[in-house]
Amino acid sequence: MPVPGFDSTKPNSSLSFGDNITAILANLVALVTELLAHEGDSTTAHGLAALLASEADYVSHKANVVDAHGINNISATANAVSAEVVTARGVAASLAARLSKALAADGSILLSSLQSKWIDNGDTPTYLSTTTFSVPTDRTKVYIAGAQLRCTISGSYAYAPIASSVYSAGVTTVTVDPNYALLTAGLSKVEIGLLSFDYAIQDAVATNAAAITALQSQLSLGIGGRLAKSVAGGADVTLTNAELLNVFFELTGAITANINVLVSNSTRAFFFYNNTSGAFTVTVKTATGTGIVVPQGARVMLECDGTNVVWPVTVSTDGYTVATLPAAGVAGRRTFVTDATAPIFLGALTGGGTVKCPVFDNGTAWVAG
Repeated sequence: MPVPGFDSTKPNSSLSFGDNITAILANLVALVTELLAHEGDSTTAHGLAALLASEADYVSHKANVVDAHGINNISATANAVSAEVVTARGVAASLAARLSKALAADGSILLSSLQSKWIDNGDTPTYLSTTTFSVPTDRTKVYIAGAQLRCTISGSYAYAPIASSVYSAGVTTVTVDPNYALLTAGLSKVEIGLLSFDYAIQDAVATNAAAITALQSQLSLGIGGRLAKSVAGGADVTLTNAELLNVFFELTGAITANINVLVSNSTRAFFFYNNTSGAFTVTVKTATGTGIVVPQGARVMLECDGTNVVWPVTVSTDGYTVATLPAAGVAGRRTFVTDATAPIFLGALTGGGTVKCPVFDNGTAWVAG
């Protein structure tokens, strides 16, 4: 294709030197002009423009391909789920590890996973009797029959199912099952159980495991154990709960004043042997009730009726002669003699006769009567 403005016949020998120079310059200008024009159109001339356009489309498509195929949405959802799982598993290595602490393989809740099995509703209970207490306002929908209670009594736990609750005059009166008459004036808090009573019993057993083990140890000895306890000195002595697991008590030591040996007010029987020395008395009693004086050298069976320490029996079927009567000093004991001589009511006894006569220990001597 000819180049516009280019004269292929020049330069030639027919022209002067100056004309040839002019012709050469004109041809150079024509060639440069053509070259520039070709360069400007080369992209289109060689299809490069189309290629560049395709490249631009590709870049645009690549930038939008995530949105174009919904990958952005999928990725965002996946990231949100992953973050939620990480949050749910807490400090556990995996979500499965976290769930295994709360759920058994069958999906049931693991008892051990419950941080607290008892709900404190913030009610302040007022003790009414061994089976009833009250709380302010209408709480009948909280204290439902059959629900389980954990009662804090003087710093210790006691457990009982609710029998009923009734609202009247601004308070709700709650009654526990009469088989669990364990409330006392030391009641300070009540909690509702999340679990069935069987599980509440399990919890109580776990809470009192040490005491149960100690009791089992005592039971393994048969009927009670035996404790030799020094009560020397002139101060009262309180037997601990652990010591009271025994049944037979030998009191020893030299006493320097009249003393009390204090037992709990739990209903029970026990045996005391006063093997002390010193011309003073030993009385076995509860902290707030009355008791029995156990004479030195005497072995007696006593009973705590829940308030006082008393004699479990007041009549003996064993007959004595006047000479073989046990030492007097335990007021209230009664028996009879087989050889009284002319007894007089509340009079001193003389043996060697043939009269069978009831006798009474007045705390100092045995007298007829």
